[in-house]
Amino acid sequence: MSDVDAVNVHSREELAELLSREPALHLYARCDLDDRAWERTTWYGLRDASGALEQVALVYRGDRAPFVLALSGDAPPRMAALLTAITPSLPRSFHLQASPGVERALAPSWALTSRGAYLRLMLAEPNLAAPHPDLVPLGPADRAEVQAFYQAVYPENFFDPWLLSTGLFRGLRRDGALIAVAGVHAWSPMYRVAALGSIATHPDARGQGLGALTTSAVLRALPTGTSVGLNVHEQNTVAKRLYERLGFREATRYGEWSAATP
Repeated sequence: MSDVDAVNVHSREELAELLSREPALHLYARCDLDDRAWERTTWYGLRDASGALEQVALVYRGDRAPFVLALSGDAPPRMAALLTAITPSLPRSFHLQASPGVERALAPSWALTSRGAYLRLMLAEPNLAAPHPDLVPLGPADRAEVQAFYQAVYPENFFDPWLLSTGLFRGLRRDGALIAVAGVHAWSPMYRVAALGSIATHPDARGQGLGALTTSAVLRALPTGTSVGLNVHEQNTVAKRLYERLGFREATRYGEWSAATP
């Protein structure tokens, strides 16, 4: 049983104020305040003695397994308490992003499989690759082709097909087939925040700088003034070097798990 009272939070203004205090840590949650994602979200919070919101956890239900974001830079024990309080409301299985140690609040109700430690990088000083004439925008009409591409070369990617409607996916084709794609995992034109993701290159075309080309194309497509970040596994040194060359810098760290009821 939890000794704290969790509340449902419905005010985007209140959520935005709290999340903006640690903008890199809450990159994805800030994106999900936008109209495009809002209807897919459920927000839970803890309030301090004055009634002010102090912690918030997000459940996002997309086209694939739900995501639970339980990130806290200043008070992980309070986030763990919040996660414990909302366990009856959580899905039977989900993908978890959490501050270190917070995941233990889910035991023994869920079996956790670690996906490793991750870095959150934020774009600091853009150093983009030159535009390439063969880059093409990808949209809803390309859904089947893009899904087949990810299934073949990046099956663990958490690709939500509706994001193709954002106009922020770019691809390269060779002999008519996609060989490289980049896009977003989340974005908010309302709050000017974007989380890049779904960045992949066919194994036969790696080492040719195509990831830099597609990622740079997505960055160019974003409105001026957008705050941009992305995630990378701490052991993926090749990707980390690529993003650092483009101007990304480490801002924070967290862990990822797959959670399922035993």
